[in-house]
Amino acid sequence: MSITHSRWIQTLFLSFLTAACLGSCSKSVTELTMESFRFENGEYGFMGLEWGSSVNSVIETIPLEEYKLDLLVPPEEKRLRYYAATTSFLLDGNSARAEFEFFDGKLSGIQLSFNLRQEDSESFQPQEWLEDQLKRAEELYGNPFFYGEGMAIDREPAFPGQDRLPERDNQRLFHEWSTEDTTLLFSSFVQPSGKAENLSIEIYSQKLLDPGLRKELLEKE
Repeated sequence: MSITHSRWIQTLFLSFLTAACLGSCSKSVTELTMESFRFENGEYGFMGLEWGSSVNSVIETIPLEEYKLDLLVPPEEKRLRYYAATTSFLLDGNSARAEFEFFDGKLSGIQLSFNLRQEDSESFQPQEWLEDQLKRAEELYGNPFFYGEGMAIDREPAFPGQDRLPERDNQRLFHEWSTEDTTLLFSSFVQPSGKAENLSIEIYSQKLLDPGLRKELLEKE
């Protein structure tokens, strides 16, 4: 699964928003578990929200507000629109902001962005937290497809795996679980030292929105 440059700008925006808002912006916090990312039928999703739900339907469960990165394109002309949750989410003690994607007014994707740039403390060690989340995800969902910078590499699923990747700044590492209809993707920026700067958890319905069409729309809009 590839994500375009436009999408990375939105990812970075959400990451910076996460860092700025920790402990200050959110009026409420929703606690998550790793089980929050899959439905009982085995498809990936988020908190039981139905794929294809309208904005108003999602707002009944999670308060949202729309944000726009490209003010030159009127919202009504955009097939892809993005909303930020006004509540924050907590996974195993770490806070995240969430973005919801709607395709033609229907829920097609969710992204959670966790900041890992904090210093280690007695109560929280970012890298240990990340390894714990990956381990828990593998226990629940099985071994993921693992790749770096969008290129498949031949290795066992592991993190961060920097010794098997080219020596460059901020590698992008992905752990992906997919069914025919839905995808769960963990991705991180990783420094040459092997330290991850963030974790993005993305859940998509490729049945509702084909990845190729998403890429085309992001490049166009």
